[in-house]
Amino acid sequence: MEEQKVKHINEFKKGEIITRLQNYNLVPYLDDISGEYKYKEIVSDNASGIGVPYEFVGILNGKIIVKYTEESPNHKKGEACEFYTYEVYKNGWAKYIDPKTLEEPKERMLNKEDAQIFLEDILKNS
Repeated sequence: MEEQKVKHINEFKKGEIITRLQNYNLVPYLDDISGEYKYKEIVSDNASGIGVPYEFVGILNGKIIVKYTEESPNHKKGEACEFYTYEVYKNGWAKYIDPKTLEEPKERMLNKEDAQIFLEDILKNS
């Protein structure tokens, strides 16, 4: 199974299918001790879009432009979504993995009956 890696929205190319994976933003602050800028994760209570597949279109006028890849009662497939402001939602994105097409494990446990049939077939063919 492919691993989802959280990325900045700028790391995606037009046409890639993406989703929000985390609902946080990195806010810069000046560290009093080191005098360096560091980033602090601010978690939002807005979890909209997490797990929803979108087609990435680009960034325009301070907004992340995506298209819906599925139809729902609230929108049509292919309709543009301009809900996500760049500054608030630029972090926490990942390549979308369709849960319906996940690979099944290559190894599986055989029950007693299947194991017996399997062994009988081996013995017949040897």
